[in-house]
Amino acid sequence: MNQILVSPNNLTKDTGIFTQAPDVTYEKNTFIIFLKAYFFLSLFILLLSLFYYMNRIYTMNKNEQISKQLINNYDVSMLYSTSASQEGLPSPDSSNGNNFSIIGLLEIKKIDLKYPILSHLTDYSLEIAPCRFYGPNPNEIGNLCIASHNYDDNKLFGNLFKLEISDIIDVYDMAGNPISYIIYDIYETDSKDTRCTSQETGGYREVSLVTCNNITKDRLVIKAKEQEYTF
Repeated sequence: MNQILVSPNNLTKDTGIFTQAPDVTYEKNTFIIFLKAYFFLSLFILLLSLFYYMNRIYTMNKNEQISKQLINNYDVSMLYSTSASQEGLPSPDSSNGNNFSIIGLLEIKKIDLKYPILSHLTDYSLEIAPCRFYGPNPNEIGNLCIASHNYDDNKLFGNLFKLEISDIIDVYDMAGNPISYIIYDIYETDSKDTRCTSQETGGYREVSLVTCNNITKDRLVIKAKEQEYTF
């Protein structure tokens, strides 16, 4: 008589013949390795993001300190003092391409804003203070266009959205003479719209403040004319 030899490992519950059980240990180890890899990758990304954030905060605070030092060194007789250059502040004859200078002072008391106005716009100068990107020097006839970043921590132009029609903007020239400008228009537009740079001011002094809307990525434009102007 022929006999079928079976072992317990070859029997199944339904037929009486069992098959080799799956290697659950291997699958478990593979899953654990995957979890460990996912954990360390997530930890790496978290630490990298934290490092970027802390470095960004440090850079912003450093640039804010530079801006305050520039205000402290604001002098009617010169653009930069010798002491300012010795303190490591960028100077007009700097060889690193950041050869901007101070051309005035911008103050908006309502939002506690006070910054130097830098002569022209570069990636670096925008990190420090508001910059002229079009138009005349402060308090000259024409439309002085000033651009600045809109930081979430309310530095630079971060609080510009709080301004309203009839609020006052004070601008000081390099002789220390102030002129008050009253806001007459506030609007948002896309980055290709250059209407705010128009120099057709009717012979009056005008200031245009420009920054980004961090949500819509449009441009926030605030226009003001010297307070004596009737409109």
